[in-house]
Amino acid sequence: MYGAVEDKKEISTPNDMKILLIQDLIEHNIKQGKLITPKTFYKYNISNYEYNWIEKYYGEKIKMENEQLLQKYKNKIKELEEQLQNTPQTNQKPKTKIELIDKTFNIWGVEINSTRKGKSIKTTHYVYNKELQRLKQIIKLLADKNGETKYYDVAQIIIHSEKLDCTLDAFNGGKNRKYYFKHYYYPIKVLEHTQYIEYNKKGIIKIIK
Repeated sequence: MYGAVEDKKEISTPNDMKILLIQDLIEHNIKQGKLITPKTFYKYNISNYEYNWIEKYYGEKIKMENEQLLQKYKNKIKELEEQLQNTPQTNQKPKTKIELIDKTFNIWGVEINSTRKGKSIKTTHYVYNKELQRLKQIIKLLADKNGETKYYDVAQIIIHSEKLDCTLDAFNGGKNRKYYFKHYYYPIKVLEHTQYIEYNKKGIIKIIK
């Protein structure tokens, strides 16, 4: 904590060279708009006792400069939030096209058209019969008397049966998204398209035929 140092703190007065260094570091951080913290000094071999000396003689100045800088940060964040609120938002979502590619082997194509940095991007992902049938069986296994189950229950079975090295919470994020899309997202899109199931935003999956 910056401010007056309690009397019980042991203080060691830095030598003249360190005092000049301390003064330069403080002024440099102020000019650069950087917060002044203990780390500012410790990497220059300023001991804890010498830092107590800094707090005693420069604590109020450091506290005042930090508070002013933090207020600038807060004002900037507020300004950005206001700009965001005033920026027209689009509800346009990536367009998805699903079609049967190979009737004999029951291979489906999930084509997603999206816009990235102003450029139209089209990607096609193939869903094979094996993934579709596995997901169907899992949903049947978990469905209650109303034909309903939940995403988390299905995902847990997928992780276990495929022996995936990830937790349930991490299944649809980061490096694990490749598993999520292959074993769940694209197959569930096909099952929804063929009206085998209904899928809502709350993660409820309902068998309808």
